[in-house]
Parts: sequence; C-alpha cells; structure tokens
Amino acid sequence: MPTAVPIPVGLAPNQSKISIMRSISSVLSLGEAAISVLAKLNAAEAPVATLNALATLDTMPNADNEQDRARTDFTRSEKLESFVSTYNDVANGQNPNDDFWADVALLSIAAKPNASPESAETAKQAGRGED
Repeated sequence: MPTAVPIPVGLAPNQSKISIMRSISSVLSLGEAAISVLAKLNAAEAPVATLNALATLDTMPNADNEQDRARTDFTRSEKLESFVSTYNDVANGQNPNDDFWADVALLSIAAKPNASPESAETAKQAGRGED
C-alpha cells in the first residue's frame, strides 16, 4: 500500500511542488555550471570528470536547456583538443555513456576548423579505430 509523503508544516501542496521544482532546477543549473568549468580546466582529471557529468546530466528529466548549454560548452571548449588521447582511450573503453561523450569530443575536435593538424588527425584516426 503506497504511503503518503508528508507535506512540511506550513506548506500547502502547491507550495511544496514549487519548492521541489526549484530545487531540481538548481541542481540542473549546478550540473551545467560544473560541466562549463570542467571544460575549461587543463587538469588531467578534467576530461573524464566532464564525460561523467555529461552522462549524468543526460539522465535527468526536464533538463533539455541545461543539457544543450552543457553540450555547447563542452564541444566548443578550447581545452578539448588538449585531451584527444584521453578521449580516444575512453572511446575505446567499456562504459557506453562515457564512450558516447568521448566520441562526441573526438568528432568535435576533428571538425574544428582551427584545431591543430596533429589533434585533428589523431581524432580522425581514433574514429577509424587506429592509433
């Protein structure tokens, strides 16, 4: 038998829903902000943390705007090509969620008109399964 969720004292049902929605919105915005910051870092842990954050944000319902902004920040990051070998390693890994985002990174690097020739070529070779 389902149990009722108690409504905090002093909150009407609609106020409780509004409060919950604001909390969810704050979490989504925080996730988007985290991805934006991670995409700008030049730290060894940043690429994998960014891939994990993107995969997590993708699982959240009603986060379309946040997901779009996070994807844009990620694919347009100036640091993206600095980690082409990391993205190649992850793309060849066993985690389908991270693999997807690593492939997105590699495709973004390969398609960037101002990417260094070495990074672009490495990204293109990774797409063919070559190193």
